[in-house]
Amino acid sequence: YNSYYNGLSNVTVRLAGGSHSSEGRVEVYFAGEWGTVCDHGWDINDAKVVCNMLGHSSALRASSDVFGEGRGPIWLTYVGCSGTESNIASCYRSSRYGWGQSQYCTGGHAKDAGVVCLIPSLKTRLVGGRRPSEGRVEVLINSTWGTVCDYKWDMLDANAVCKMLGYYGALNATNAAYFGEGIGPVWLYNIQCGVTDDNLINCVQNSYLTRILPSYCSRGHSQDAGVVCSEVPIDVKVRLAGGTAPAEGRVEVYYNNTWGTVCPFNGWDIRDAHVICKMLGYLYAVETQSSYFYGVSNSSKVR
Repeated sequence: YNSYYNGLSNVTVRLAGGSHSSEGRVEVYFAGEWGTVCDHGWDINDAKVVCNMLGHSSALRASSDVFGEGRGPIWLTYVGCSGTESNIASCYRSSRYGWGQSQYCTGGHAKDAGVVCLIPSLKTRLVGGRRPSEGRVEVLINSTWGTVCDYKWDMLDANAVCKMLGYYGALNATNAAYFGEGIGPVWLYNIQCGVTDDNLINCVQNSYLTRILPSYCSRGHSQDAGVVCSEVPIDVKVRLAGGTAPAEGRVEVYYNNTWGTVCPFNGWDIRDAHVICKMLGYLYAVETQSSYFYGVSNSSKVR
């Protein structure tokens, strides 16, 4: 096929075997037939070119033997893209192997290459909370809502979710299906957001969108991640007053230059107390107390 290839500048690619349209085994249409790509030398730069060809902005991962074995010829081996090419055929011009030289792909279709592409947007919602600003984190991929595994889920990740939903930031990052177990796929795991990230899509380069979950997410929806978002500016301060020790007391909130209290009759419970305790540097709340247990505040303000 080398003589045929000499005048070739473009080929068509598709993804097969994935759980959504943004991932799958890479298949190439060449010489009137669909075939696969060997994973020898396959890397993120090759994956970026394939994803760009399919209309995605970039690639999350270059995979090997994840999306099943293909059929037909193995068209390419040692592709060698730099990541800037517009078509995988342009990458192959610098390869030392020709088209269809499957004898150089040890393992045959068991070595078929795949990609996970960066989706252009990531619609997110919170489910299972008592109010819109809290709940289990769910993301929409390929028209299907799914959840996020809590492995390494932290306040930076929760903060990105809250900000993308229009809140001021996160008060708490929850794990172990704190807001109940979801249904459908577990779409994401090992999210790694940074301090400045304000959208989950910025963090999923360090995650994977795949049907195969690692062992640390093997418990499925019992590990669904969640968030508690702040509906007021995060610089709100809290303190405990009236207790016999620093770790207990009446909850008082400093907002708009005034200290005030929290009304206990609108659903105040242990989950609210957990947030307060974490804001103050404690691990969690042990219990909540009834109204007036720690006395009445001098402030007339009630939040």
